[in-house]
Amino acid sequence: MNDNEQTRRSFLNRTTAISAGLLAAPLFVPASALGLDGATPPSGRISMGLIGCGNHGSGWNLDRMFANNDQQVIAVCDVDSKHLANGQAKVNQHYSKKFARDYRCATYSDFRDLINDRTIDAVAVITPDH
Repeated sequence: MNDNEQTRRSFLNRTTAISAGLLAAPLFVPASALGLDGATPPSGRISMGLIGCGNHGSGWNLDRMFANNDQQVIAVCDVDSKHLANGQAKVNQHYSKKFARDYRCATYSDFRDLINDRTIDAVAVITPDH
């Protein structure tokens, strides 16, 4: 056998050594991901959808949702494209600042599409009575 040939045994020895080195390397997980710094870990948050991004939805109600660290708004819905864009901009701005990364929430113009999104745990409906 020449020097360039690889035996099964040498291959297994090399891959075992590499695997052991990877397993021994320290893993760095942010404390916020584990909920150790007082923050709710992502797995413990309620994924929220918001239906109605007008004055009440994008105003007072959305601010109250942001104040609750146990939930996160991941989608907004409104039939009015202007209200929808304003609601999305407010959500994106809030979470981009909070998580220190670019955040993009989903948008829907039909509430049925939002409520069929399986990633959403709960929905806040802030629509007028008419």
